[in-house]
Amino acid sequence: MTRTGEPDCALRYEGISKIFRAGLRRRVPALRGVSLEVRAGEILALLGHNGAGKTTLVKLALGLLRPTGGTGSLLGRPLGDRAARRSVGFQPEQPYLYPFLTVRETLRFLGELSGFSGARLRGRMADAVEGCGLAEVVDRPVRRLSRGWQQRVALATALLPDPRLLLLDEPLGGLDPDARFALKELIRRLRAEGRTVVFNSHVLPDVEQLADRVVLLQRGRVIAEGRLETLLSEEVQGFEIEVRGALPGLPGAEAVWRHADPARSLWWLPGIDAGELQRVLRGLIDAGVEVVGVAPRRENLEAFFARVTRAEAGAAVKPASGRRAAG
Repeated sequence: MTRTGEPDCALRYEGISKIFRAGLRRRVPALRGVSLEVRAGEILALLGHNGAGKTTLVKLALGLLRPTGGTGSLLGRPLGDRAARRSVGFQPEQPYLYPFLTVRETLRFLGELSGFSGARLRGRMADAVEGCGLAEVVDRPVRRLSRGWQQRVALATALLPDPRLLLLDEPLGGLDPDARFALKELIRRLRAEGRTVVFNSHVLPDVEQLADRVVLLQRGRVIAEGRLETLLSEEVQGFEIEVRGALPGLPGAEAVWRHADPARSLWWLPGIDAGELQRVLRGLIDAGVEVVGVAPRRENLEAFFARVTRAEAGAAVKPASGRRAAG
């Protein structure tokens, strides 16, 4: 879903490189010929270890940095274009919020800096408060809010300009489960409204739940990109078995969790096929163990991330196009 008149591509990078100077002679490449597109109306996650180039890409989009080489576009205009930036909301990884201002005062102050006033400012503030669920804390000083509430306030400031594109740098980092759930629901709602969301995160299970597409960066290069269903291996890697009763020794079995009931537990049996599974189950039943459930385990995003980044780190240098998964 995209808004009427909105270009199909919200953000584009074409052969972007960025080299930082470290001292007089040393040069540090942060991005090496990155090309990618963010489609309007999608949630795209940028993944990679620290230093992979994720934040540099975001800063280039906003014009906070200039590329060393390559080009790109932001909402149909050049990267960093001032007019385009008016339709972009940005939440940095460590947003600075004035601690002694209330949430309402924070939104009013930043809204005025964005050029809003009068009824329009009040309307944008009301939408941001409602959208981020801030009504119960709107008159509290920011310094008295938990990390989760402060993250919501930071996201509300990014929503003030009614953005078509949101750039969120680690929006889920350091949050408790309730706060992460609330923010994930908010991000889904923003996408349902037709907005485009680009975010970085190291919380890979949350990325798996949220992202329409992922882009994996390593050492400034794109090493994989696409929809999760095209990236993750469908191969069954083993089986999880939940049981009640004493579990006989099973070679290679790993405990996943134990229930509050000490006689109930979940076990992971890696590297077995369906035939071996049948033999295991017959052995458990013969031993009087009640098998509650059996489920195959396939590759998740965490396993994919580890597999691809390790392979890339250990492989000889090859053209990136030979390793990239199509989306």
